[in-house]
Amino acid sequence: MASRGWGHLPAGGWGREFDDRAYGAGRVIGSAGGPAKRRLLLDRLGFDAAIDYRAAPIREQLRRIAADGVDVYFDNIGGDHLEAALDVMRDHGVVVVCGAISGYDAETRPPGPDNLEQIMDKALRLEGFRVSEYVGMMPALAAELAPDIAAGRIESLTTVYEGLDNAVTAFLDMMSGRTTGKTLVRLGP
Repeated sequence: MASRGWGHLPAGGWGREFDDRAYGAGRVIGSAGGPAKRRLLLDRLGFDAAIDYRAAPIREQLRRIAADGVDVYFDNIGGDHLEAALDVMRDHGVVVVCGAISGYDAETRPPGPDNLEQIMDKALRLEGFRVSEYVGMMPALAAELAPDIAAGRIESLTTVYEGLDNAVTAFLDMMSGRTTGKTLVRLGP
């Protein structure tokens, strides 16, 4: 059976890289905030399925859309997204933890997942991921991706704000999901 992957923030800076090419998955499910970003995942970025986490509880949606399970979950959200993933992970699945944005601006520490026993019950593996540990692989990655970028098969999605005066707005918009792709502030012409 082909593997299935799920990742959140595919319309964000990391998400463009989360596709079936990167994971070799037979089916890739994405999650984004709002119907427009959900459509972007499906229509422009080629995801097989997508969830709008603002439309209904993420656990309910993921159980419905991934009823046959998930093998790999790329987590940069934590919180309810991690809970949802643990519910649908297949035995011996892998959770790659790259962030926990759900708690970054919280005034109080958010509660942890209420289903951690799934890690043991399904013999899951959770692994932390820091880009800094893979810097040495960047030249090889660039060489592999260059032909696809040049041919337009891989595109970079960005939201650009002009001038340092807009840096705070850019950051707040990014954190609240009002941007698409990488959020940049242009400092010069």
